[in-house]
Amino acid sequence: MAAAVGITPMAIYHHFADRRALLNFVVDREFTKYSESFQALPRRGTYESQILACMDTYIDYAFAHPRIFDYVFAQPRPGARRFPEDFRARRSPTLNPVADLLQKAMEAGYLKQDDVWELAMELWAHTHGYVALYRGGRNIAPEKALESVYAYAIGLDMTRRDLQRAMGDEKKPWEIGKSFDRSAPLGPLSLASATGHFTQGAIWLKVNGQIKQSANLDQMIWSVAEQVSRLSAAFELMPGDIIYSGTPENVGPVVRGDLIECHIDGLPEISVRIA
Repeated sequence: MAAAVGITPMAIYHHFADRRALLNFVVDREFTKYSESFQALPRRGTYESQILACMDTYIDYAFAHPRIFDYVFAQPRPGARRFPEDFRARRSPTLNPVADLLQKAMEAGYLKQDDVWELAMELWAHTHGYVALYRGGRNIAPEKALESVYAYAIGLDMTRRDLQRAMGDEKKPWEIGKSFDRSAPLGPLSLASATGHFTQGAIWLKVNGQIKQSANLDQMIWSVAEQVSRLSAAFELMPGDIIYSGTPENVGPVVRGDLIECHIDGLPEISVRIA
């Protein structure tokens, strides 16, 4: 940055108290620039075309400024605005105009009446997903791997041991024992930009109210970043890929009627009834 304007790096700190102050300035400036580009959009055509133009502006910004976009919109930052309280208080220069447009569309009858901030955030999340879809990954370095993680969720990886053993006895691939219908239920996605990346926290599984598995995420052999990096060396990871990262010890059988409950600190729990 200093080289771009012809000064020494230390000269920057004549204007900013420290690195965080400088980065906060960059964030505020980028929010303002993005908001101004949205406000400059012509207000004509159908509400659908206006909403799509709004989202196109977001996508264009993400592709034109990937590093700044990641820092401003995708990475956890101290003091970042929190949903919903900060947004309902209209502290977001980027989501305010989106919510205003959606409110007008509701008042005109184009959209049904709903919570405008929840709808604006859902629209933003889908658009952010399109940005993620543009990015795949092969041979991702561990220090860059977490940039490829869009969201976290609790997943349950089931196995048909009868099919697995039968295929093994026949010296055949036992994929059928892992990929049967409804073999991998998944809970709600929580954006990594909101939760941060998980390195510790309780993980447990109950069957019919009894703890069967219990551990902490800091006991994982491979961190999330290491898993992403190693997998990308074997496969080209694509947007939308889901990585099931393993399970604590004490796996065991379940039968019809059993209720399975799964928990990880900081994520929505899931429960599954075996039918």
